Amino acid sequence: LTGKLACAMDGRDARRRDVESEKACECPICLHSLCEPLSLECGHAFCRLCLLQSTRLAPDGRACPLCRRLVGADPATHPVDAELATKVRTAIGDAAYTERVRAHSEKVDTFLAESNAVLPIFTT
Repeated sequence: LTGKLACAMDGRDARRRDVESEKACECPICLHSLCEPLSLECGHAFCRLCLLQSTRLAPDGRACPLCRRLVGADPATHPVDAELATKVRTAIGDAAYTERVRAHSEKVDTFLAESNAVLPIFTT
């Protein structure tokens, strides 16, 4: 009985570690696997596109979407967290990660182009 209980507990611990590992690879904004993950000074990580949209569109400007600590780096040029990207690539597969990065890169380019566009102001 003791051996069975120990095995059951080991299995539960392994499942908990798997869930924690999956959560570490998930973006808290879009709830998908991180894509081009950016880690902030506060320790939170987000997809490049999610953080870019959040910091550019939020009324309080460049703050972490979770803890509101000031984000010092520009999400458009901040380097990808290579270690976290490797974990995500391992978790979802090379082909799936590569496709997500391609699609996200297009969205980032479009978002940057649109957010930098000059809008005419008409006065009467």
